[in-house]
Amino acid sequence: MERLLAWAAKGFGAVGLVVFALAPSAAFAQAAANVCGLMAGLSANGLVAGDNNGQVGFIGAGEIVTMTATLNTATGGTFRIASNPTTPFTPNLAGPTSIPGTLTYIGTGAVPPGGLGVGYVVDTATGGTVNVVITCAAIAAPIAAVPATSTTTLMLMAGLLLALGSAFLYRRRLR
Repeated sequence: MERLLAWAAKGFGAVGLVVFALAPSAAFAQAAANVCGLMAGLSANGLVAGDNNGQVGFIGAGEIVTMTATLNTATGGTFRIASNPTTPFTPNLAGPTSIPGTLTYIGTGAVPPGGLGVGYVVDTATGGTVNVVITCAAIAAPIAAVPATSTTTLMLMAGLLLALGSAFLYRRRLR
């Protein structure tokens, strides 16, 4: 361990030591702050009870993580979206729900209090294995109403413009 710390200090300086000292469980992969784009890479097949994986960091505000678990050789099971890779896997972000099933978590733009990131936990897999597929995408922003003018109003405004223009030209001729 001392040699590893010395290597981290030599290669990365104080930052390397801090990152190494604060590194979470190997179950959660290291990543940059906003991890939405990295979540799909965590999809896995052949998972058993207790398997977990995730990304350290946060899901940005306006992004949604969807995790779908399906039965492989198992006859049933449960899973959840959690923010900590160690028992008791809290804080719990969504679920648990039965397998097959789908869970979603809408990002807040910050790491959940008491958590490290976002990931899945297979709580139970009865008699076999399960598969987890993960997607993450931005939520479509609501379309704002665009003010519009009716065709009748446009014709009335064109008529008013024609009348004002005609009056202007008429007064100009009288001079």
